[in-house]
Amino acid sequence: MSNRSTLIALVISVTLNLLVVGAVMGHFLRGGPEPRFPAHLGGILENIAPEQRIQMRKQFREFKSEGRELHQAMRQKQRQLVRVILKEPFDEEAARTGFKELREQGDSVQSHMHDQMLLAMKNLNKEDRKQLIRKLLRGRTRPEQQEQQKPPPD
Repeated sequence: MSNRSTLIALVISVTLNLLVVGAVMGHFLRGGPEPRFPAHLGGILENIAPEQRIQMRKQFREFKSEGRELHQAMRQKQRQLVRVILKEPFDEEAARTGFKELREQGDSVQSHMHDQMLLAMKNLNKEDRKQLIRKLLRGRTRPEQQEQQKPPPD
């Protein structure tokens, strides 16, 4: 490789490294992107009044941190359960206890998500709540079940 080719490769490498470092520093100095609303609440929350949206984003930021901790605890319970199940000799009572603890942690995660939904729903009008419920039901059921679970008409 000639000196010129080496110099060009070096300049390109330094430029790319500076670009990556700049992007990372910018991300941390800016505090990261504005938090989005949780996916399970859909885009409906984007239609609320700007003042409400600002307040709700702040509340969801707090929920996100708490939710992350709950999910980490659930993953820890899953890892513990795997160790118990794979241990020799198999201990049925320890496995039963592990499943119970995992269920309880899962209930905590689900309760947290329900609290998020309640927070959002209290800021929505009836039509928006109806759209949100439809979206939630559509995502959780098979098409033949959706007919049975439609929200009541007005």
